[in-house]
Formats: sequence, structure tokens, C-alpha cells
Amino acid sequence: LKQNWVNKGIKATQKSTMSLLGVDNYYELGIGKNMFLSLRYWLEATNIIKPTSEGHELTLFGKYISSNDLSCKKPFTVNLMQYFLSCDKPENGVEKSHTFYWFFNIFEERILKKQTLVEELLRWDTLTYRRSTSQNTIGRDIDCLLQTYTKSEKTHPEDKNISVLAQLGLVQKSGELLVRTTIRRNMIDLDAI
Repeated sequence: LKQNWVNKGIKATQKSTMSLLGVDNYYELGIGKNMFLSLRYWLEATNIIKPTSEGHELTLFGKYISSNDLSCKKPFTVNLMQYFLSCDKPENGVEKSHTFYWFFNIFEERILKKQTLVEELLRWDTLTYRRSTSQNTIGRDIDCLLQTYTKSEKTHPEDKNISVLAQLGLVQKSGELLVRTTIRRNMIDLDAI
């Protein structure tokens, strides 16, 4: 969930001529097709937009962000984005990746390696959904989850992929180890809770 995507997606949703449903609308936002699909996913998964028969509309939370925090810097906004992303069934009824739900609600380890995450998610996915998901797919889901919470600074001058949720500090890297932590004190927002 890139830093500038929420603002871009909200503005697109508010335009009467723009729809986040039409895959060919990506060029109007100045992003690629895959980024366009990813943007729509993240906005739905964090309960900022919801699908309608005509396209998408802002949820109550999306309207709050539009009016008060388009840059997603306030702890209130980021805490609620985290809540909606990691809850089982979002208020907007849109299905989303169960990886985030699993990591924050089912998986209990605090210090881990990426391979452990892949193996445990594969096991849980098989037992819960009675399906066989490829290890590559699960690996990509875990990579996405980790980047969502660890991509907090630019590592290259052209890097624009800072994640909004990284500011919560919920996953820290220490060499090959990953450490799951609690929300940083400065990001706790009692109103969001």
C-alpha cells in the first residue's frame, strides 16, 4: 500500500468519469495496469472504497480520509487501515487476502523467518480451506505482507514504494530474522481504538 495511492484512489473514486472497475482506466491515473489492480485491491481491503453497480464509492472511512487525512499520516487513519486490513470480514463485504488476517489473528510466533511463515501459512490454508495453494503463491503473499510493514524508507533515489502501514512498526527486520512487535507508542490512537 504505497504512500501516495490512497490520495490518488480517493480522487479517482470521486471523479464521475473515472471508475476503478474498468481495467483500462489505469492510464488516467498515470500508473501501470498491475498497479491499478493493486490500488483497487488495497483501497477495498482497507475499507476506503466499496463496489457499487456503477463502480466504487467511498465508505464512511474513505470520506473521513478524504476530508481529514489524504496523506495518511495521522495515527487514527493508519490504525483503522490496519484494523480493516487484518479483520476477518471487512465492513464493505469485499473479500481480501486472508494472509493478513492469518498473520495478525491466528499465527502466534513473535520471532520468525520468512520460510517459517510460508510453511505455516501453507499448513493453515490447507487445513482451513481444504485446498492446495502453491508455495510460490504463498511466498508472494508473505513477501507482500512483509513489504507492507517493513518498507518504511527509500533505499534508492527512484524508490517511491514506501508503505503507509510501515509507520506502525509491526514487523522489524533483524538480519534473516523477523520480529513481530506491537504498535509504536507514538502511533497509538485512543480514538481509533
